Formats: sequence, structure tokens, C-alpha cells
Amino acid sequence: IATGEDSRFLKLFWEVSGSGWVPFSKGGKDAWILPRVGKMINWKENGVEVRHYSGGNGTPSEEFYFNEALTYTVAKESGRRFGYLHESSIFGHKGSVLIPDRATWNALSYTNSHLFTYLMLTQTPERMWEIGQVSKVPWREELEDRDELADLSKQAVGTLISKRQHDFISPHYNGPVLLSILGEPETIPTHADHPHRELRDELELVEPEETVSPEDSLGDAAVAAARHLERIEADLQTCADEIDEAVFDCFDITDEQQETILQEIALRTIEDPREREEYDPESITEPTDDFPEMVKDLVMHFALKAVSENDDGIVPLCDTGDDERPHLLAHVEDEFERVFGEYADDRLAEADQVLGDEPPEEEAYPNLRRWLEDDLFGYHLDKFERTPILWRITSERL
Repeated sequence: IATGEDSRFLKLFWEVSGSGWVPFSKGGKDAWILPRVGKMINWKENGVEVRHYSGGNGTPSEEFYFNEALTYTVAKESGRRFGYLHESSIFGHKGSVLIPDRATWNALSYTNSHLFTYLMLTQTPERMWEIGQVSKVPWREELEDRDELADLSKQAVGTLISKRQHDFISPHYNGPVLLSILGEPETIPTHADHPHRELRDELELVEPEETVSPEDSLGDAAVAAARHLERIEADLQTCADEIDEAVFDCFDITDEQQETILQEIALRTIEDPREREEYDPESITEPTDDFPEMVKDLVMHFALKAVSENDDGIVPLCDTGDDERPHLLAHVEDEFERVFGEYADDRLAEADQVLGDEPPEEEAYPNLRRWLEDDLFGYHLDKFERTPILWRITSERL
């Protein structure tokens, strides 16, 4: 589909509610293993508006919509560009798909192998992988009999979900990483019903090897979180390596031939598959540079929760003196109390120190209050692709 007017027919998934909107694969720079499908398309009454809009191209290839598929990045400066597309989805003209009639998970491993990348590069020196070229890459029936290929691709998708479940703009969002390390994962209503979340129940996710308790500092939680995220990156690399080994073995590729393949990929793309990232979770003993962002994500999550649970969705930014309508800081304090219990004051004081350097002389958490009043909205805009869930409203009277 080329809608002809994306601003009318496409929305980010957190902008819509109710039925009639379905996930829309629109392409993008990174579809590897699991594409970032953040758009939804208006498919009310079986897509009647899109179908009859004169500025678009109707609904071509409609018989292939809502199929389990592999989507891929057409233009990219490296290989490994195929990702799993859930069957609840429709694809756009820049979100080309490969729809196997069997062994979809095996095909996901194969298409993300270095052998597949090499076979594509033998056809074209360009970074554009056109449909006709993809369709010419040979398929070997023995690939279908390798259960390990299906297992590895499922493991890779589950691992990537484990990483993105702390990303606010992922449909798999399940709370900030600090809550996960505390054993308190939770999503927000705008994300809870996304159909792609079915994968969370179907695949095995990576659980933190170490957790912390409410009495531990936020700094300790951040160290455990950084180690967890480092292990996820290591697991993804291991999956990719094992996929390569299995595919090479299936095609009886010798060690010498493998070296030639990797060398050619290095010469023809911006990546050298022989170079390895080094991951060492145990070397992380202090909070990383991401610590302030982890704290901000935690606070913003609590703010989103407060607004979503309010009957009219309105929460004052500052104290209005109305006991019936607590201000945002009071809601955040309540959430800290819920999660950290008797240690809430200590954790709030620590978060306050991360968010600023004003001493707590006239009030307990001056930096946290200031951040909520002055910086939350801008941070929220940056996180949500300039398309907010929260809106800051004021008036001369207030």
C-alpha cells in the first residue's frame, strides 16, 4: 500500500484506541530480526477509506495481508536486514515482505545469515535489495529440517523483545528497566492491547540474572540493569553466530569458503563480520552513563501511569491546594511508596539528587519537583517521537 496521504491514514500506535486500526509495516532502517512496527493503518470497514482514496494506490496484493511474513529493509549499507512480521499486520510499499508457505522461522534464520548476504552481494553491488534479486536466492530443502534454525530465530526475536520491552515506543514495552530489575514490570494502557504483544507469550524472554530489593539503592539497581542489558547484547551476538554456523553447515560450506564469504562482505558493505563486539557484564561495577536516563524513565513511567489512572486524565503539575486532586509529585511519591515501601524516602532522595543539585532545604525533593514541572514534557516529546501521550495545558486563570 502507498496511502498517498500518510498523515490521514497512518498513526503511531499510542495515538489510536479501539478497533479498526491494524499494525502497518512501513519499512525503516532496521528490520533485523524484529522490525520496529510503530505505525497503525486505518482499516475500519475492511480498509474502505484507503481502498477508495484517489491519491493512493488502493490495496494491491491484498490477498497477502495478515500473513505471517518476513519483512526487510530494501536499502541498507549492510546485510542482515530481515525481520519477523506478525500475522496481524499489513505492509506498505517500502516494507517489502517475503511470505514463505512453510518454515517461516527457518527462513528468518537463513535470510539473516552471512551466506544469504553474500548471495545477495553476488547479484548486486548496490545497497538496494530489489524483490527480483531476493527471489533468486536459492532455497535448500534441508533448511526446513533443521529445527535449530527455527529455535535460534525464535530465541533471537525473544531476546530482542527483552531489550525493547524497556523502550517506550515499542509495542512490547513492559516498564522501565529499573522496575524490571526490582521484579515489578508493568505496561501502560496505550500499549497493553497491541496485537504484536502476543509474541511475549509465545516466545521465551531473557529474564534478569540478578535482581535487587527495595532496600538497595537506585545506583545498585542501575548496575544490575546495565549488566542485564549487556547480557542481552551478548545473547543476540551469540544467536547470530550460531545461525551462521548452522546455515554454513547445511550448505556444506568449508572453513576456507566461509573466510572468503566474510571477506567479501567486509569489502562490499560497511561492516566486517570478522570483527567482534566484546561484552563483559561482570566488568560493570558502577552506574553507567545511562543511569540518569534510567531514573528519568522510571519517573516518566509513574507520571504516565498517574494520568492514565485518573478518571478525567487531568493531573495538576503543581500543588493547587485541592486535596481531591493531588499534584503530579504526590502521585510519583505514592508510586515510590508502592514499589519501595519503607525505603521510598531514601529512593526518592536519590532520584532527586540524580535530577539536580539543589539542596533539600525548603522542600524534600526540589529537583524532582522542578523536573516534573519544567522538563518532563520535553523529555516525553523526545521519547515519543514528538507525538505525546501527555499534554501540558495551562491558562491565564491558572
